[in-house]
Amino acid sequence: ATKAHHREEEEDQEDQEDVMLFFGRRATPGKCKTRLAKDLMRILMVNEEEEEEEEEERRRKGETMAARLYEFCTERVLRGFLLGREEMIRGTNVCAPTPRRRYRDGVMKKRLRLVFYVAEKEEVEKVREWLEKKNLLFFGDEDKDDKEEEEEVGVVSLRRRRKIEIEVKAQDESTNDLGLRMIRAINDEISSYASRSPEDVGERSRRVFHVVGTDYPDASWERLEESTKKMRASKPLKNDAPKIGFGKAEDGGFWHLSTTCRLSESLFGSEEEKLVRWSTNHTLEDAKNAARKVGMVPHVEDSCDPLYDIDTLEDVRNWMIATTTNRKEEKSSEVEEDEFTKLVGEVVCMR
Repeated sequence: ATKAHHREEEEDQEDQEDVMLFFGRRATPGKCKTRLAKDLMRILMVNEEEEEEEEEERRRKGETMAARLYEFCTERVLRGFLLGREEMIRGTNVCAPTPRRRYRDGVMKKRLRLVFYVAEKEEVEKVREWLEKKNLLFFGDEDKDDKEEEEEVGVVSLRRRRKIEIEVKAQDESTNDLGLRMIRAINDEISSYASRSPEDVGERSRRVFHVVGTDYPDASWERLEESTKKMRASKPLKNDAPKIGFGKAEDGGFWHLSTTCRLSESLFGSEEEKLVRWSTNHTLEDAKNAARKVGMVPHVEDSCDPLYDIDTLEDVRNWMIATTTNRKEEKSSEVEEDEFTKLVGEVVCMR
């Protein structure tokens, strides 16, 4: 009986899986971060010292710079999840390839699945090409030291473990409602699992589905695990009331939505009755109230350090100020000089 119980526990642990649904789009000038592009255009107009350019040229420059910022931000977010996972793998005694990770002591067995949901179907192939070019579609390069490290870890090669595929799919284009697009993406993923294993979805499932925004520079796997700790730890209620988790954003919105079960399409309201005021400082509070209205139990990230997005130039500057302040408080001189940080530095210095 003891062996059977232990086996059941192991099977239960092995069912743990996080399904990441990154919401974003191809970084096309004029089609992404339009408010940021307009802010940048105004700066270019003020700073133009040479022969005055046509407004069209300034618009083109602003849109191109905004698209580059979003492109680099998205890459930073994806790496924040992939590198965070890789660090945890390297810091433990791993005996199975990613996306499934197992600890030798049997404490945890977990899988990670990553899906990039793009705004339009026609963007899918272009986004695949972009991610592959930046070494993000199949994350990691073959390393000369793999064999030496493999001897230390054993069982599988580190090169294989670093091959984490990011799937690319299109959001539901039949609606422009962002909330409904998120809900349908989660429900579609749940349906795909339910068709294979009906008993493996629902409130008591150990599989968690997350929609994550790609325009939050500090979004990462480590931050998401911390953000959903309370939701994961809470036991199912007697009436099996479903749980939903939100990551706190600085502007009053949320940077991730997490759940274990199917969501009602009317969760955030309808065309006739909208329950959430999107892109305002009321978004998170409205979403929490909407969840309670349909009988869900909302869990909000317990953090005094909400994440910044890059919707406007003010947001970009505030992110830079917050990052600099945090570095000083931590007495750290290290600066993560990725492409996003470098470009933000250039933009901030434009004025």
